[in-house]
Amino acid sequence: MASPRIARVLALDDHPLQLEIVCAVLSKVFGTAEVRAFGSLDEALRDCAEAGAPDLMVLDLGLPDCSGIEALTRFREACPQTAVVVYSASEDGVIVRAALNAGAMGYIPKRTAKELMQAALRLVADGGVYVPPAWQMGV
Repeated sequence: MASPRIARVLALDDHPLQLEIVCAVLSKVFGTAEVRAFGSLDEALRDCAEAGAPDLMVLDLGLPDCSGIEALTRFREACPQTAVVVYSASEDGVIVRAALNAGAMGYIPKRTAKELMQAALRLVADGGVYVPPAWQMGV
């Protein structure tokens, strides 16, 4: 069931196939929410400046114009009210902790099963924080 608070969602990944997959999952989870896709942080920030902050952002940390926690920090500075979920190939605990400390409301490894990703997105949409099971005790 779609969360009523989520009307607009952004997906940000520089790999077109990953971006398509994330958008499909977001559309399934959030039903009628507007889902917009971008391949760079600058594109997403321009969109936010023009259309306003989204309710939720799924952010890959490996972007061509700004990578790592810096991308998360820049986006959070521009849109502090947006819930950000990091979607990354890295499962390094240091990066997971850094993302959460920088304001991410969730961290989803790219190898996560679709059903668990959907549940994680719903949790964040409902105001919770999602941490990968392997890190729930260590974060």
